[in-house]
Amino acid sequence: MKGDRKTRLLEARKTLDFSRREMADAIGIKDYQIKDREIGNVKIDNMFAALLKEKLNINPEWLLTGKGNMFAGKIEIPDDFKIRLENDIKKNIKDFERVKFKNKVKLFLDGYVNLTRKEVIHLAQALKQPVDEYLDLSGYIPESVLEISGGNRKLNILFRKMNELSPEDLDNVLKTLETVVDAYVAKYKKED
Repeated sequence: MKGDRKTRLLEARKTLDFSRREMADAIGIKDYQIKDREIGNVKIDNMFAALLKEKLNINPEWLLTGKGNMFAGKIEIPDDFKIRLENDIKKNIKDFERVKFKNKVKLFLDGYVNLTRKEVIHLAQALKQPVDEYLDLSGYIPESVLEISGGNRKLNILFRKMNELSPEDLDNVLKTLETVVDAYVAKYKKED
């Protein structure tokens, strides 16, 4: 695409179905920092391009010069999750059409971007699928939590109840659970 860096940044944000705040959250900066770059108040430099590559797979060469493709190449996604998601979308196409970030889901299925844990949770809920299964297939349930929950009936019930939480609340629960389990495991490793 011809044009300048700020135009390409806007194009990338729109392709990913991101608001300025959503893009900022995805890369760990404030939303005004996206706006400042899109309107030309702040230069889009190599460091910013590298951050977009790391977090969103945006091709730095494309962003900086307009040469090449928007995305830096294909990323690996779990085959089981991809197949399951494609089938669930086909079965629930009307529900999928209401998903705000469906363009990003299509880019994910094509192997260009990753979905965040919150997006995976939102997709499971939108497609009326068990959240725990989507999180497991996508690799978003931490290994330490999977190991400890193996035979624990109460944790398995908790995972089934996850469908009732908002994506934000569930993401926070998983972060907390991971921290607790990691601390528990670390404590008992020291005692061995």
